[in-house]
Amino acid sequence: KLGAALAGSSGRDPTQHDIFVANSQWTAELSAQYCKIRPVVIYPAVPGGTLTTPTRERENSFLCLGRISPEKRIEQVIAILERVRALGHATRLHLVGGGDDPRYVHTIQQFCDARREWIVFHGPLYAAEKLAMLNRCRYGLNSCNREAFGIATAEMMKAGVVPFELGR
Repeated sequence: KLGAALAGSSGRDPTQHDIFVANSQWTAELSAQYCKIRPVVIYPAVPGGTLTTPTRERENSFLCLGRISPEKRIEQVIAILERVRALGHATRLHLVGGGDDPRYVHTIQQFCDARREWIVFHGPLYAAEKLAMLNRCRYGLNSCNREAFGIATAEMMKAGVVPFELGR
């Protein structure tokens, strides 16, 4: 606060004089109404490895990767795969991620426990374990309704997982 008081105000309005950098087209579209200059999209770097397991050698399973939180709509992912399984496709779901809301994580854990013959709730995985999971699954599911960028989906794509975005 002292630094700001000593520096004073430049009188510049950043939305009118500066370039806004967005991490996705979605964020750029939402922000454009507040900026005089059209926002520039610079996609974040995607961590993780690359495709090492050929698709034909992967499990016929789905990966749901990322934060376990209500806006990710994990229940919808489970419901969709229940319908897929009801059609006779014996697929599995690997749910990978940690959460900040213990009640929601507990609810999802209960959903998984009731379907443990085909859902595995791994919790958070990092580095080599995460890369191994990315190279194990053939498909991915993301059900977040308003995903700004979707780094988990980008990680899946980089590793050769075929992602399905359900939220848009």
